[in-house]
Amino acid sequence: MQLRLEAALDDHRSGRLAEAIAGYRDVLATERENATAEAMLGVALAQTGAPKEGLSRLRRAAAMVPEDPGLHENLGACLEQASMRDAAGLAFLRSAALAIGSGSALAAAAAARLDAKAPDTLRLLRRATAVTPAEAKWWAAAGEAALKLRLPDVAVSCFRRALSLGFERAHVLDRLAESLLRIGEVEQAAAAYEALMAPVRASRWYRPELSAGAGPATGSDSFRVTSAPKLRHDILQFEYLLEQGLLPPSFAGIVDRYRALLARSDGRATDGPCFFMTETERRTIEDTYNRLVHLYRPKPFGPEAVNEAVDWRAAEQRYSGSEAGILVIDDLLSAEALADLRRLCLESTIWFDDRHLGGYLGAMLRDGFSATLLLRIADELKRRMPEIFRDLPLAQMWAYKYDSRLEGTALHADSAAINVNFWITPDEANLSEGRGGLVVFDRRAPAEWEFVKYNNDQPAIRRFLKESGARSVVVPYRCNRAVIFHSDLFHRTDDLTFKDDYASRRINVTMLFGGRGE
Repeated sequence: MQLRLEAALDDHRSGRLAEAIAGYRDVLATERENATAEAMLGVALAQTGAPKEGLSRLRRAAAMVPEDPGLHENLGACLEQASMRDAAGLAFLRSAALAIGSGSALAAAAAARLDAKAPDTLRLLRRATAVTPAEAKWWAAAGEAALKLRLPDVAVSCFRRALSLGFERAHVLDRLAESLLRIGEVEQAAAAYEALMAPVRASRWYRPELSAGAGPATGSDSFRVTSAPKLRHDILQFEYLLEQGLLPPSFAGIVDRYRALLARSDGRATDGPCFFMTETERRTIEDTYNRLVHLYRPKPFGPEAVNEAVDWRAAEQRYSGSEAGILVIDDLLSAEALADLRRLCLESTIWFDDRHLGGYLGAMLRDGFSATLLLRIADELKRRMPEIFRDLPLAQMWAYKYDSRLEGTALHADSAAINVNFWITPDEANLSEGRGGLVVFDRRAPAEWEFVKYNNDQPAIRRFLKESGARSVVVPYRCNRAVIFHSDLFHRTDDLTFKDDYASRRINVTMLFGGRGE
């Protein structure tokens, strides 16, 4: 029977599961107490989609050889596959206790305990990192657990250790930045977000040492897809930067290539406003298109970015007293912060998001829109109004820049707890007094609606608002005005008409805090 067992094990290792199962059953028909055959039959059954019998076999094997750590680890994996996470955690803990040197068992035990936010989760992961301190994946897992357990200072140290050991850089940098934000280290968070973006978006004008591996070399469609609104914007922005002396005069030749491509764009849109460039077209602008060519870095200034003259306590009370949960604050930012944020949005070539049906462009938190100034604003809002923002982290942030001829965002709700929306284009650019701001409805998206429905399904949203008797609150546009509201409230950009020049384009900034249901 030993030869038959070895043949079955070889079939199992080679992926011939049906043959392995048959072999294990042959062995057990003669040797009912063969723990190895029983355990491996359980593993093979679980792998082939029969977890119930697999569990039964593994439990029987564990009873035969209760001191085998590998057997308990396999049992834990089978229990986890069957969504029995508490039992899986206990099996992994048993395995780890039997083989203290098993970092994988300790980490698996922690993972099984994490969903329940069990207090021993982090202890288990720390033990895993102590057992195998050079395993970056356990440090990354410990960072994730610390974030979920609301221990961001621990998460920072874990993610930094994972990075130092060469873990997947992009994901860990993102999580490190989030952890740094949670402990108020906004400058370090901004640096982490920029390090996340730089290898993807670098140009020779920004980080020449990274530019060869960035842009089209990343394989992203972001560098192959364009639109007429995007090309028009980039032409105007490059001209603006040339006028300000922020690009060399020779850059005018590159702008001419954009004009030529724009002239050939009529009728080519196939995905919303977008179309794929030909390889020849792409190569003509590949050194600059959707890359960071120029980045304005706001200088450090006074103690506060938000306006100290605002009565923040009274603002909190107005929000609490609002039945719908809508708060309007004028003069949100200090004059210096507003001016710097304007320069950031006008000068920085970070407007990479161009697939919106309205044709407006976006700059996103994890893709360039992460200056220290912006993160300071988010942090200060939380400190100024703790009853509104509680300990909710900044989950997402973006800016939208609109062509005066294009529509704004359609009706939608956001996947967050609190939404902050504010505008930074001077009032004189707005040609429709009393309009051009935001329309917020006093009805929240039903809890059972999925993201695709409450964020995109216009017929369903309009039907819901009509049937529920929703009333709209129209907030007129005003520079440096913020609207703070519950993110489940449906809202849209109001009808807008702004002056038709680059510096007069309507720009709004959106910050989302927390997750839906928090």
